[in-house]
Amino acid sequence: MLIGQKTEQKELKQIYYDAISNLPHLLTTKTDDYYFGAEVFRAWAADIENGKFDELNPEEINWWFMYHVYVCNLATNDSCCHEFLKRAQELNPDDNGKDLEALGGGFNVTLDTL
Repeated sequence: MLIGQKTEQKELKQIYYDAISNLPHLLTTKTDDYYFGAEVFRAWAADIENGKFDELNPEEINWWFMYHVYVCNLATNDSCCHEFLKRAQELNPDDNGKDLEALGGGFNVTLDTL
């Protein structure tokens, strides 16, 4: 049950339009505590490149929280926009072999790889 009276009536067409129009903002928001969109992956890569995992033992790592969630998100993004990414790969064939799996960075990543 909603509280109060309905304040406006929007057509479904407008709701979809507003949602799509708001994507650039949602995908670029960055605060001191949170990142959204591509910035999440840039921060994650920077952590790895800056040695976040260098001094950790495998027992100390929460693999899901610190690594697998990002791989899962990348895989989900791939399946959600498969045709777009397929076309991008066709137009950029020189990037073949640089994906996470080819680099040993999938779900079975090791600390040595990181």
